[in-house]
Amino acid sequence: MKRIDERTVEYSERELAAVDAYNARLDEGHSVPHAAYLARQDHVGLSRAFWLNVVDYNPAWALGQVIAYWRSRSALTRKQLAEATRLSYPYVSEIENGRKDATLATYTRIGEAIDRSLVQLFDDAECLALGDATFPQPRLWERSV
Repeated sequence: MKRIDERTVEYSERELAAVDAYNARLDEGHSVPHAAYLARQDHVGLSRAFWLNVVDYNPAWALGQVIAYWRSRSALTRKQLAEATRLSYPYVSEIENGRKDATLATYTRIGEAIDRSLVQLFDDAECLALGDATFPQPRLWERSV
């Protein structure tokens, strides 16, 4: 069982085995997304919702990393992104570093500046958190704790 937001979640034996595999990967020193990726390879068929519940998923951090990645792919500096979105440079920096969460409207403006929809940004963030190969930056898997 895992306690989540004032409620208790009952896991099946299969799910408990997957949680144990994930925790074992963390104990081996793997980052959160890489541990999730490895555990998911051994326990196929469990839902994304299950894995996002299990992993230490920090949406602000994941979105920030995704924004930083696509900003750099768009050949924009943080200053240029700040100007294009009419946000302050320090605020853009805090978003990219996961220290600040933004509104959906702000994420939409950022997405427009880096040619990504809001849905694409959130999907990329989930892929990053779960270590999916669909997100192209393994260097972003290492998360400072």
